[in-house]
Amino acid sequence: MHMRFARPLFAAAVILLSSTTQAAIMPVANFDFSSGSLQSGQTALQVVDPQGKSKFVTDAVFGKQQMVYRFDSSSASANQQAGLQLDSRHFINDAYSVDLVFKFDSLSPSYQRIFDVSARRSDYGQYAIGAGTLNLYGASTSSTAKMAAGLYNRLTLTNSGNALVSAYLNGAWLYDANTQVLDLDTYQSVNPNRVMSFFLDDSAEWTAGNIASLRLYNTALTATDVTAIGNSTPNTPSTAVSAPAPAMLMLAASLLLLRRRVG
Repeated sequence: MHMRFARPLFAAAVILLSSTTQAAIMPVANFDFSSGSLQSGQTALQVVDPQGKSKFVTDAVFGKQQMVYRFDSSSASANQQAGLQLDSRHFINDAYSVDLVFKFDSLSPSYQRIFDVSARRSDYGQYAIGAGTLNLYGASTSSTAKMAAGLYNRLTLTNSGNALVSAYLNGAWLYDANTQVLDLDTYQSVNPNRVMSFFLDDSAEWTAGNIASLRLYNTALTATDVTAIGNSTPNTPSTAVSAPAPAMLMLAASLLLLRRRVG
């Protein structure tokens, strides 16, 4: 290739390369409660609210006034609890991550259920216990860090689909657990619709509260991903994670060879 053609091509390719090396970590479902909606695209959360007390309210989340969804009931009995559920069949296979920004009305010494994938057919799942300690029941795993009382907390759970669960609180790593208690396949016989339950228990380990953000990913996020998503704008995962696209890497390698040939 003649030199006068090689240099402009190289410059244009470098510009293209620099503009495409940021790959955003995007959720398959992003429930933006600040909009007053339980919908994400064509996907809707299923409301569990037997007493009809749950509703959208305004609250301060990380210093910003916004709409949040309040799950509320006057009873902790299993048939009176309020919370949310999600049919994940159409966008989750094995690996997944959930990212929640929420708060409980109070933190108690007893168990307070946060998340499970058994459709409330098992005790196994993620809880708060001991006034805010995070505990993955069924895996004998607890954190030393605690959720803040009366404040919103961002909890991120990643499940590899291969018996590895990682948990993060406000972006900071809490624990890794070798367990299948959050594998959807573990409960296939009792939960064929692969329902995920939020803040709902199979007994009376329940607490009212508010949720500001719920995001679901069809991959197990890395620690870098969790940090990049951030909690400064809990409803909009706009932070990109550096991930060079394979095609662009090939282009870069080709251009380096081109420079050698025409230099």
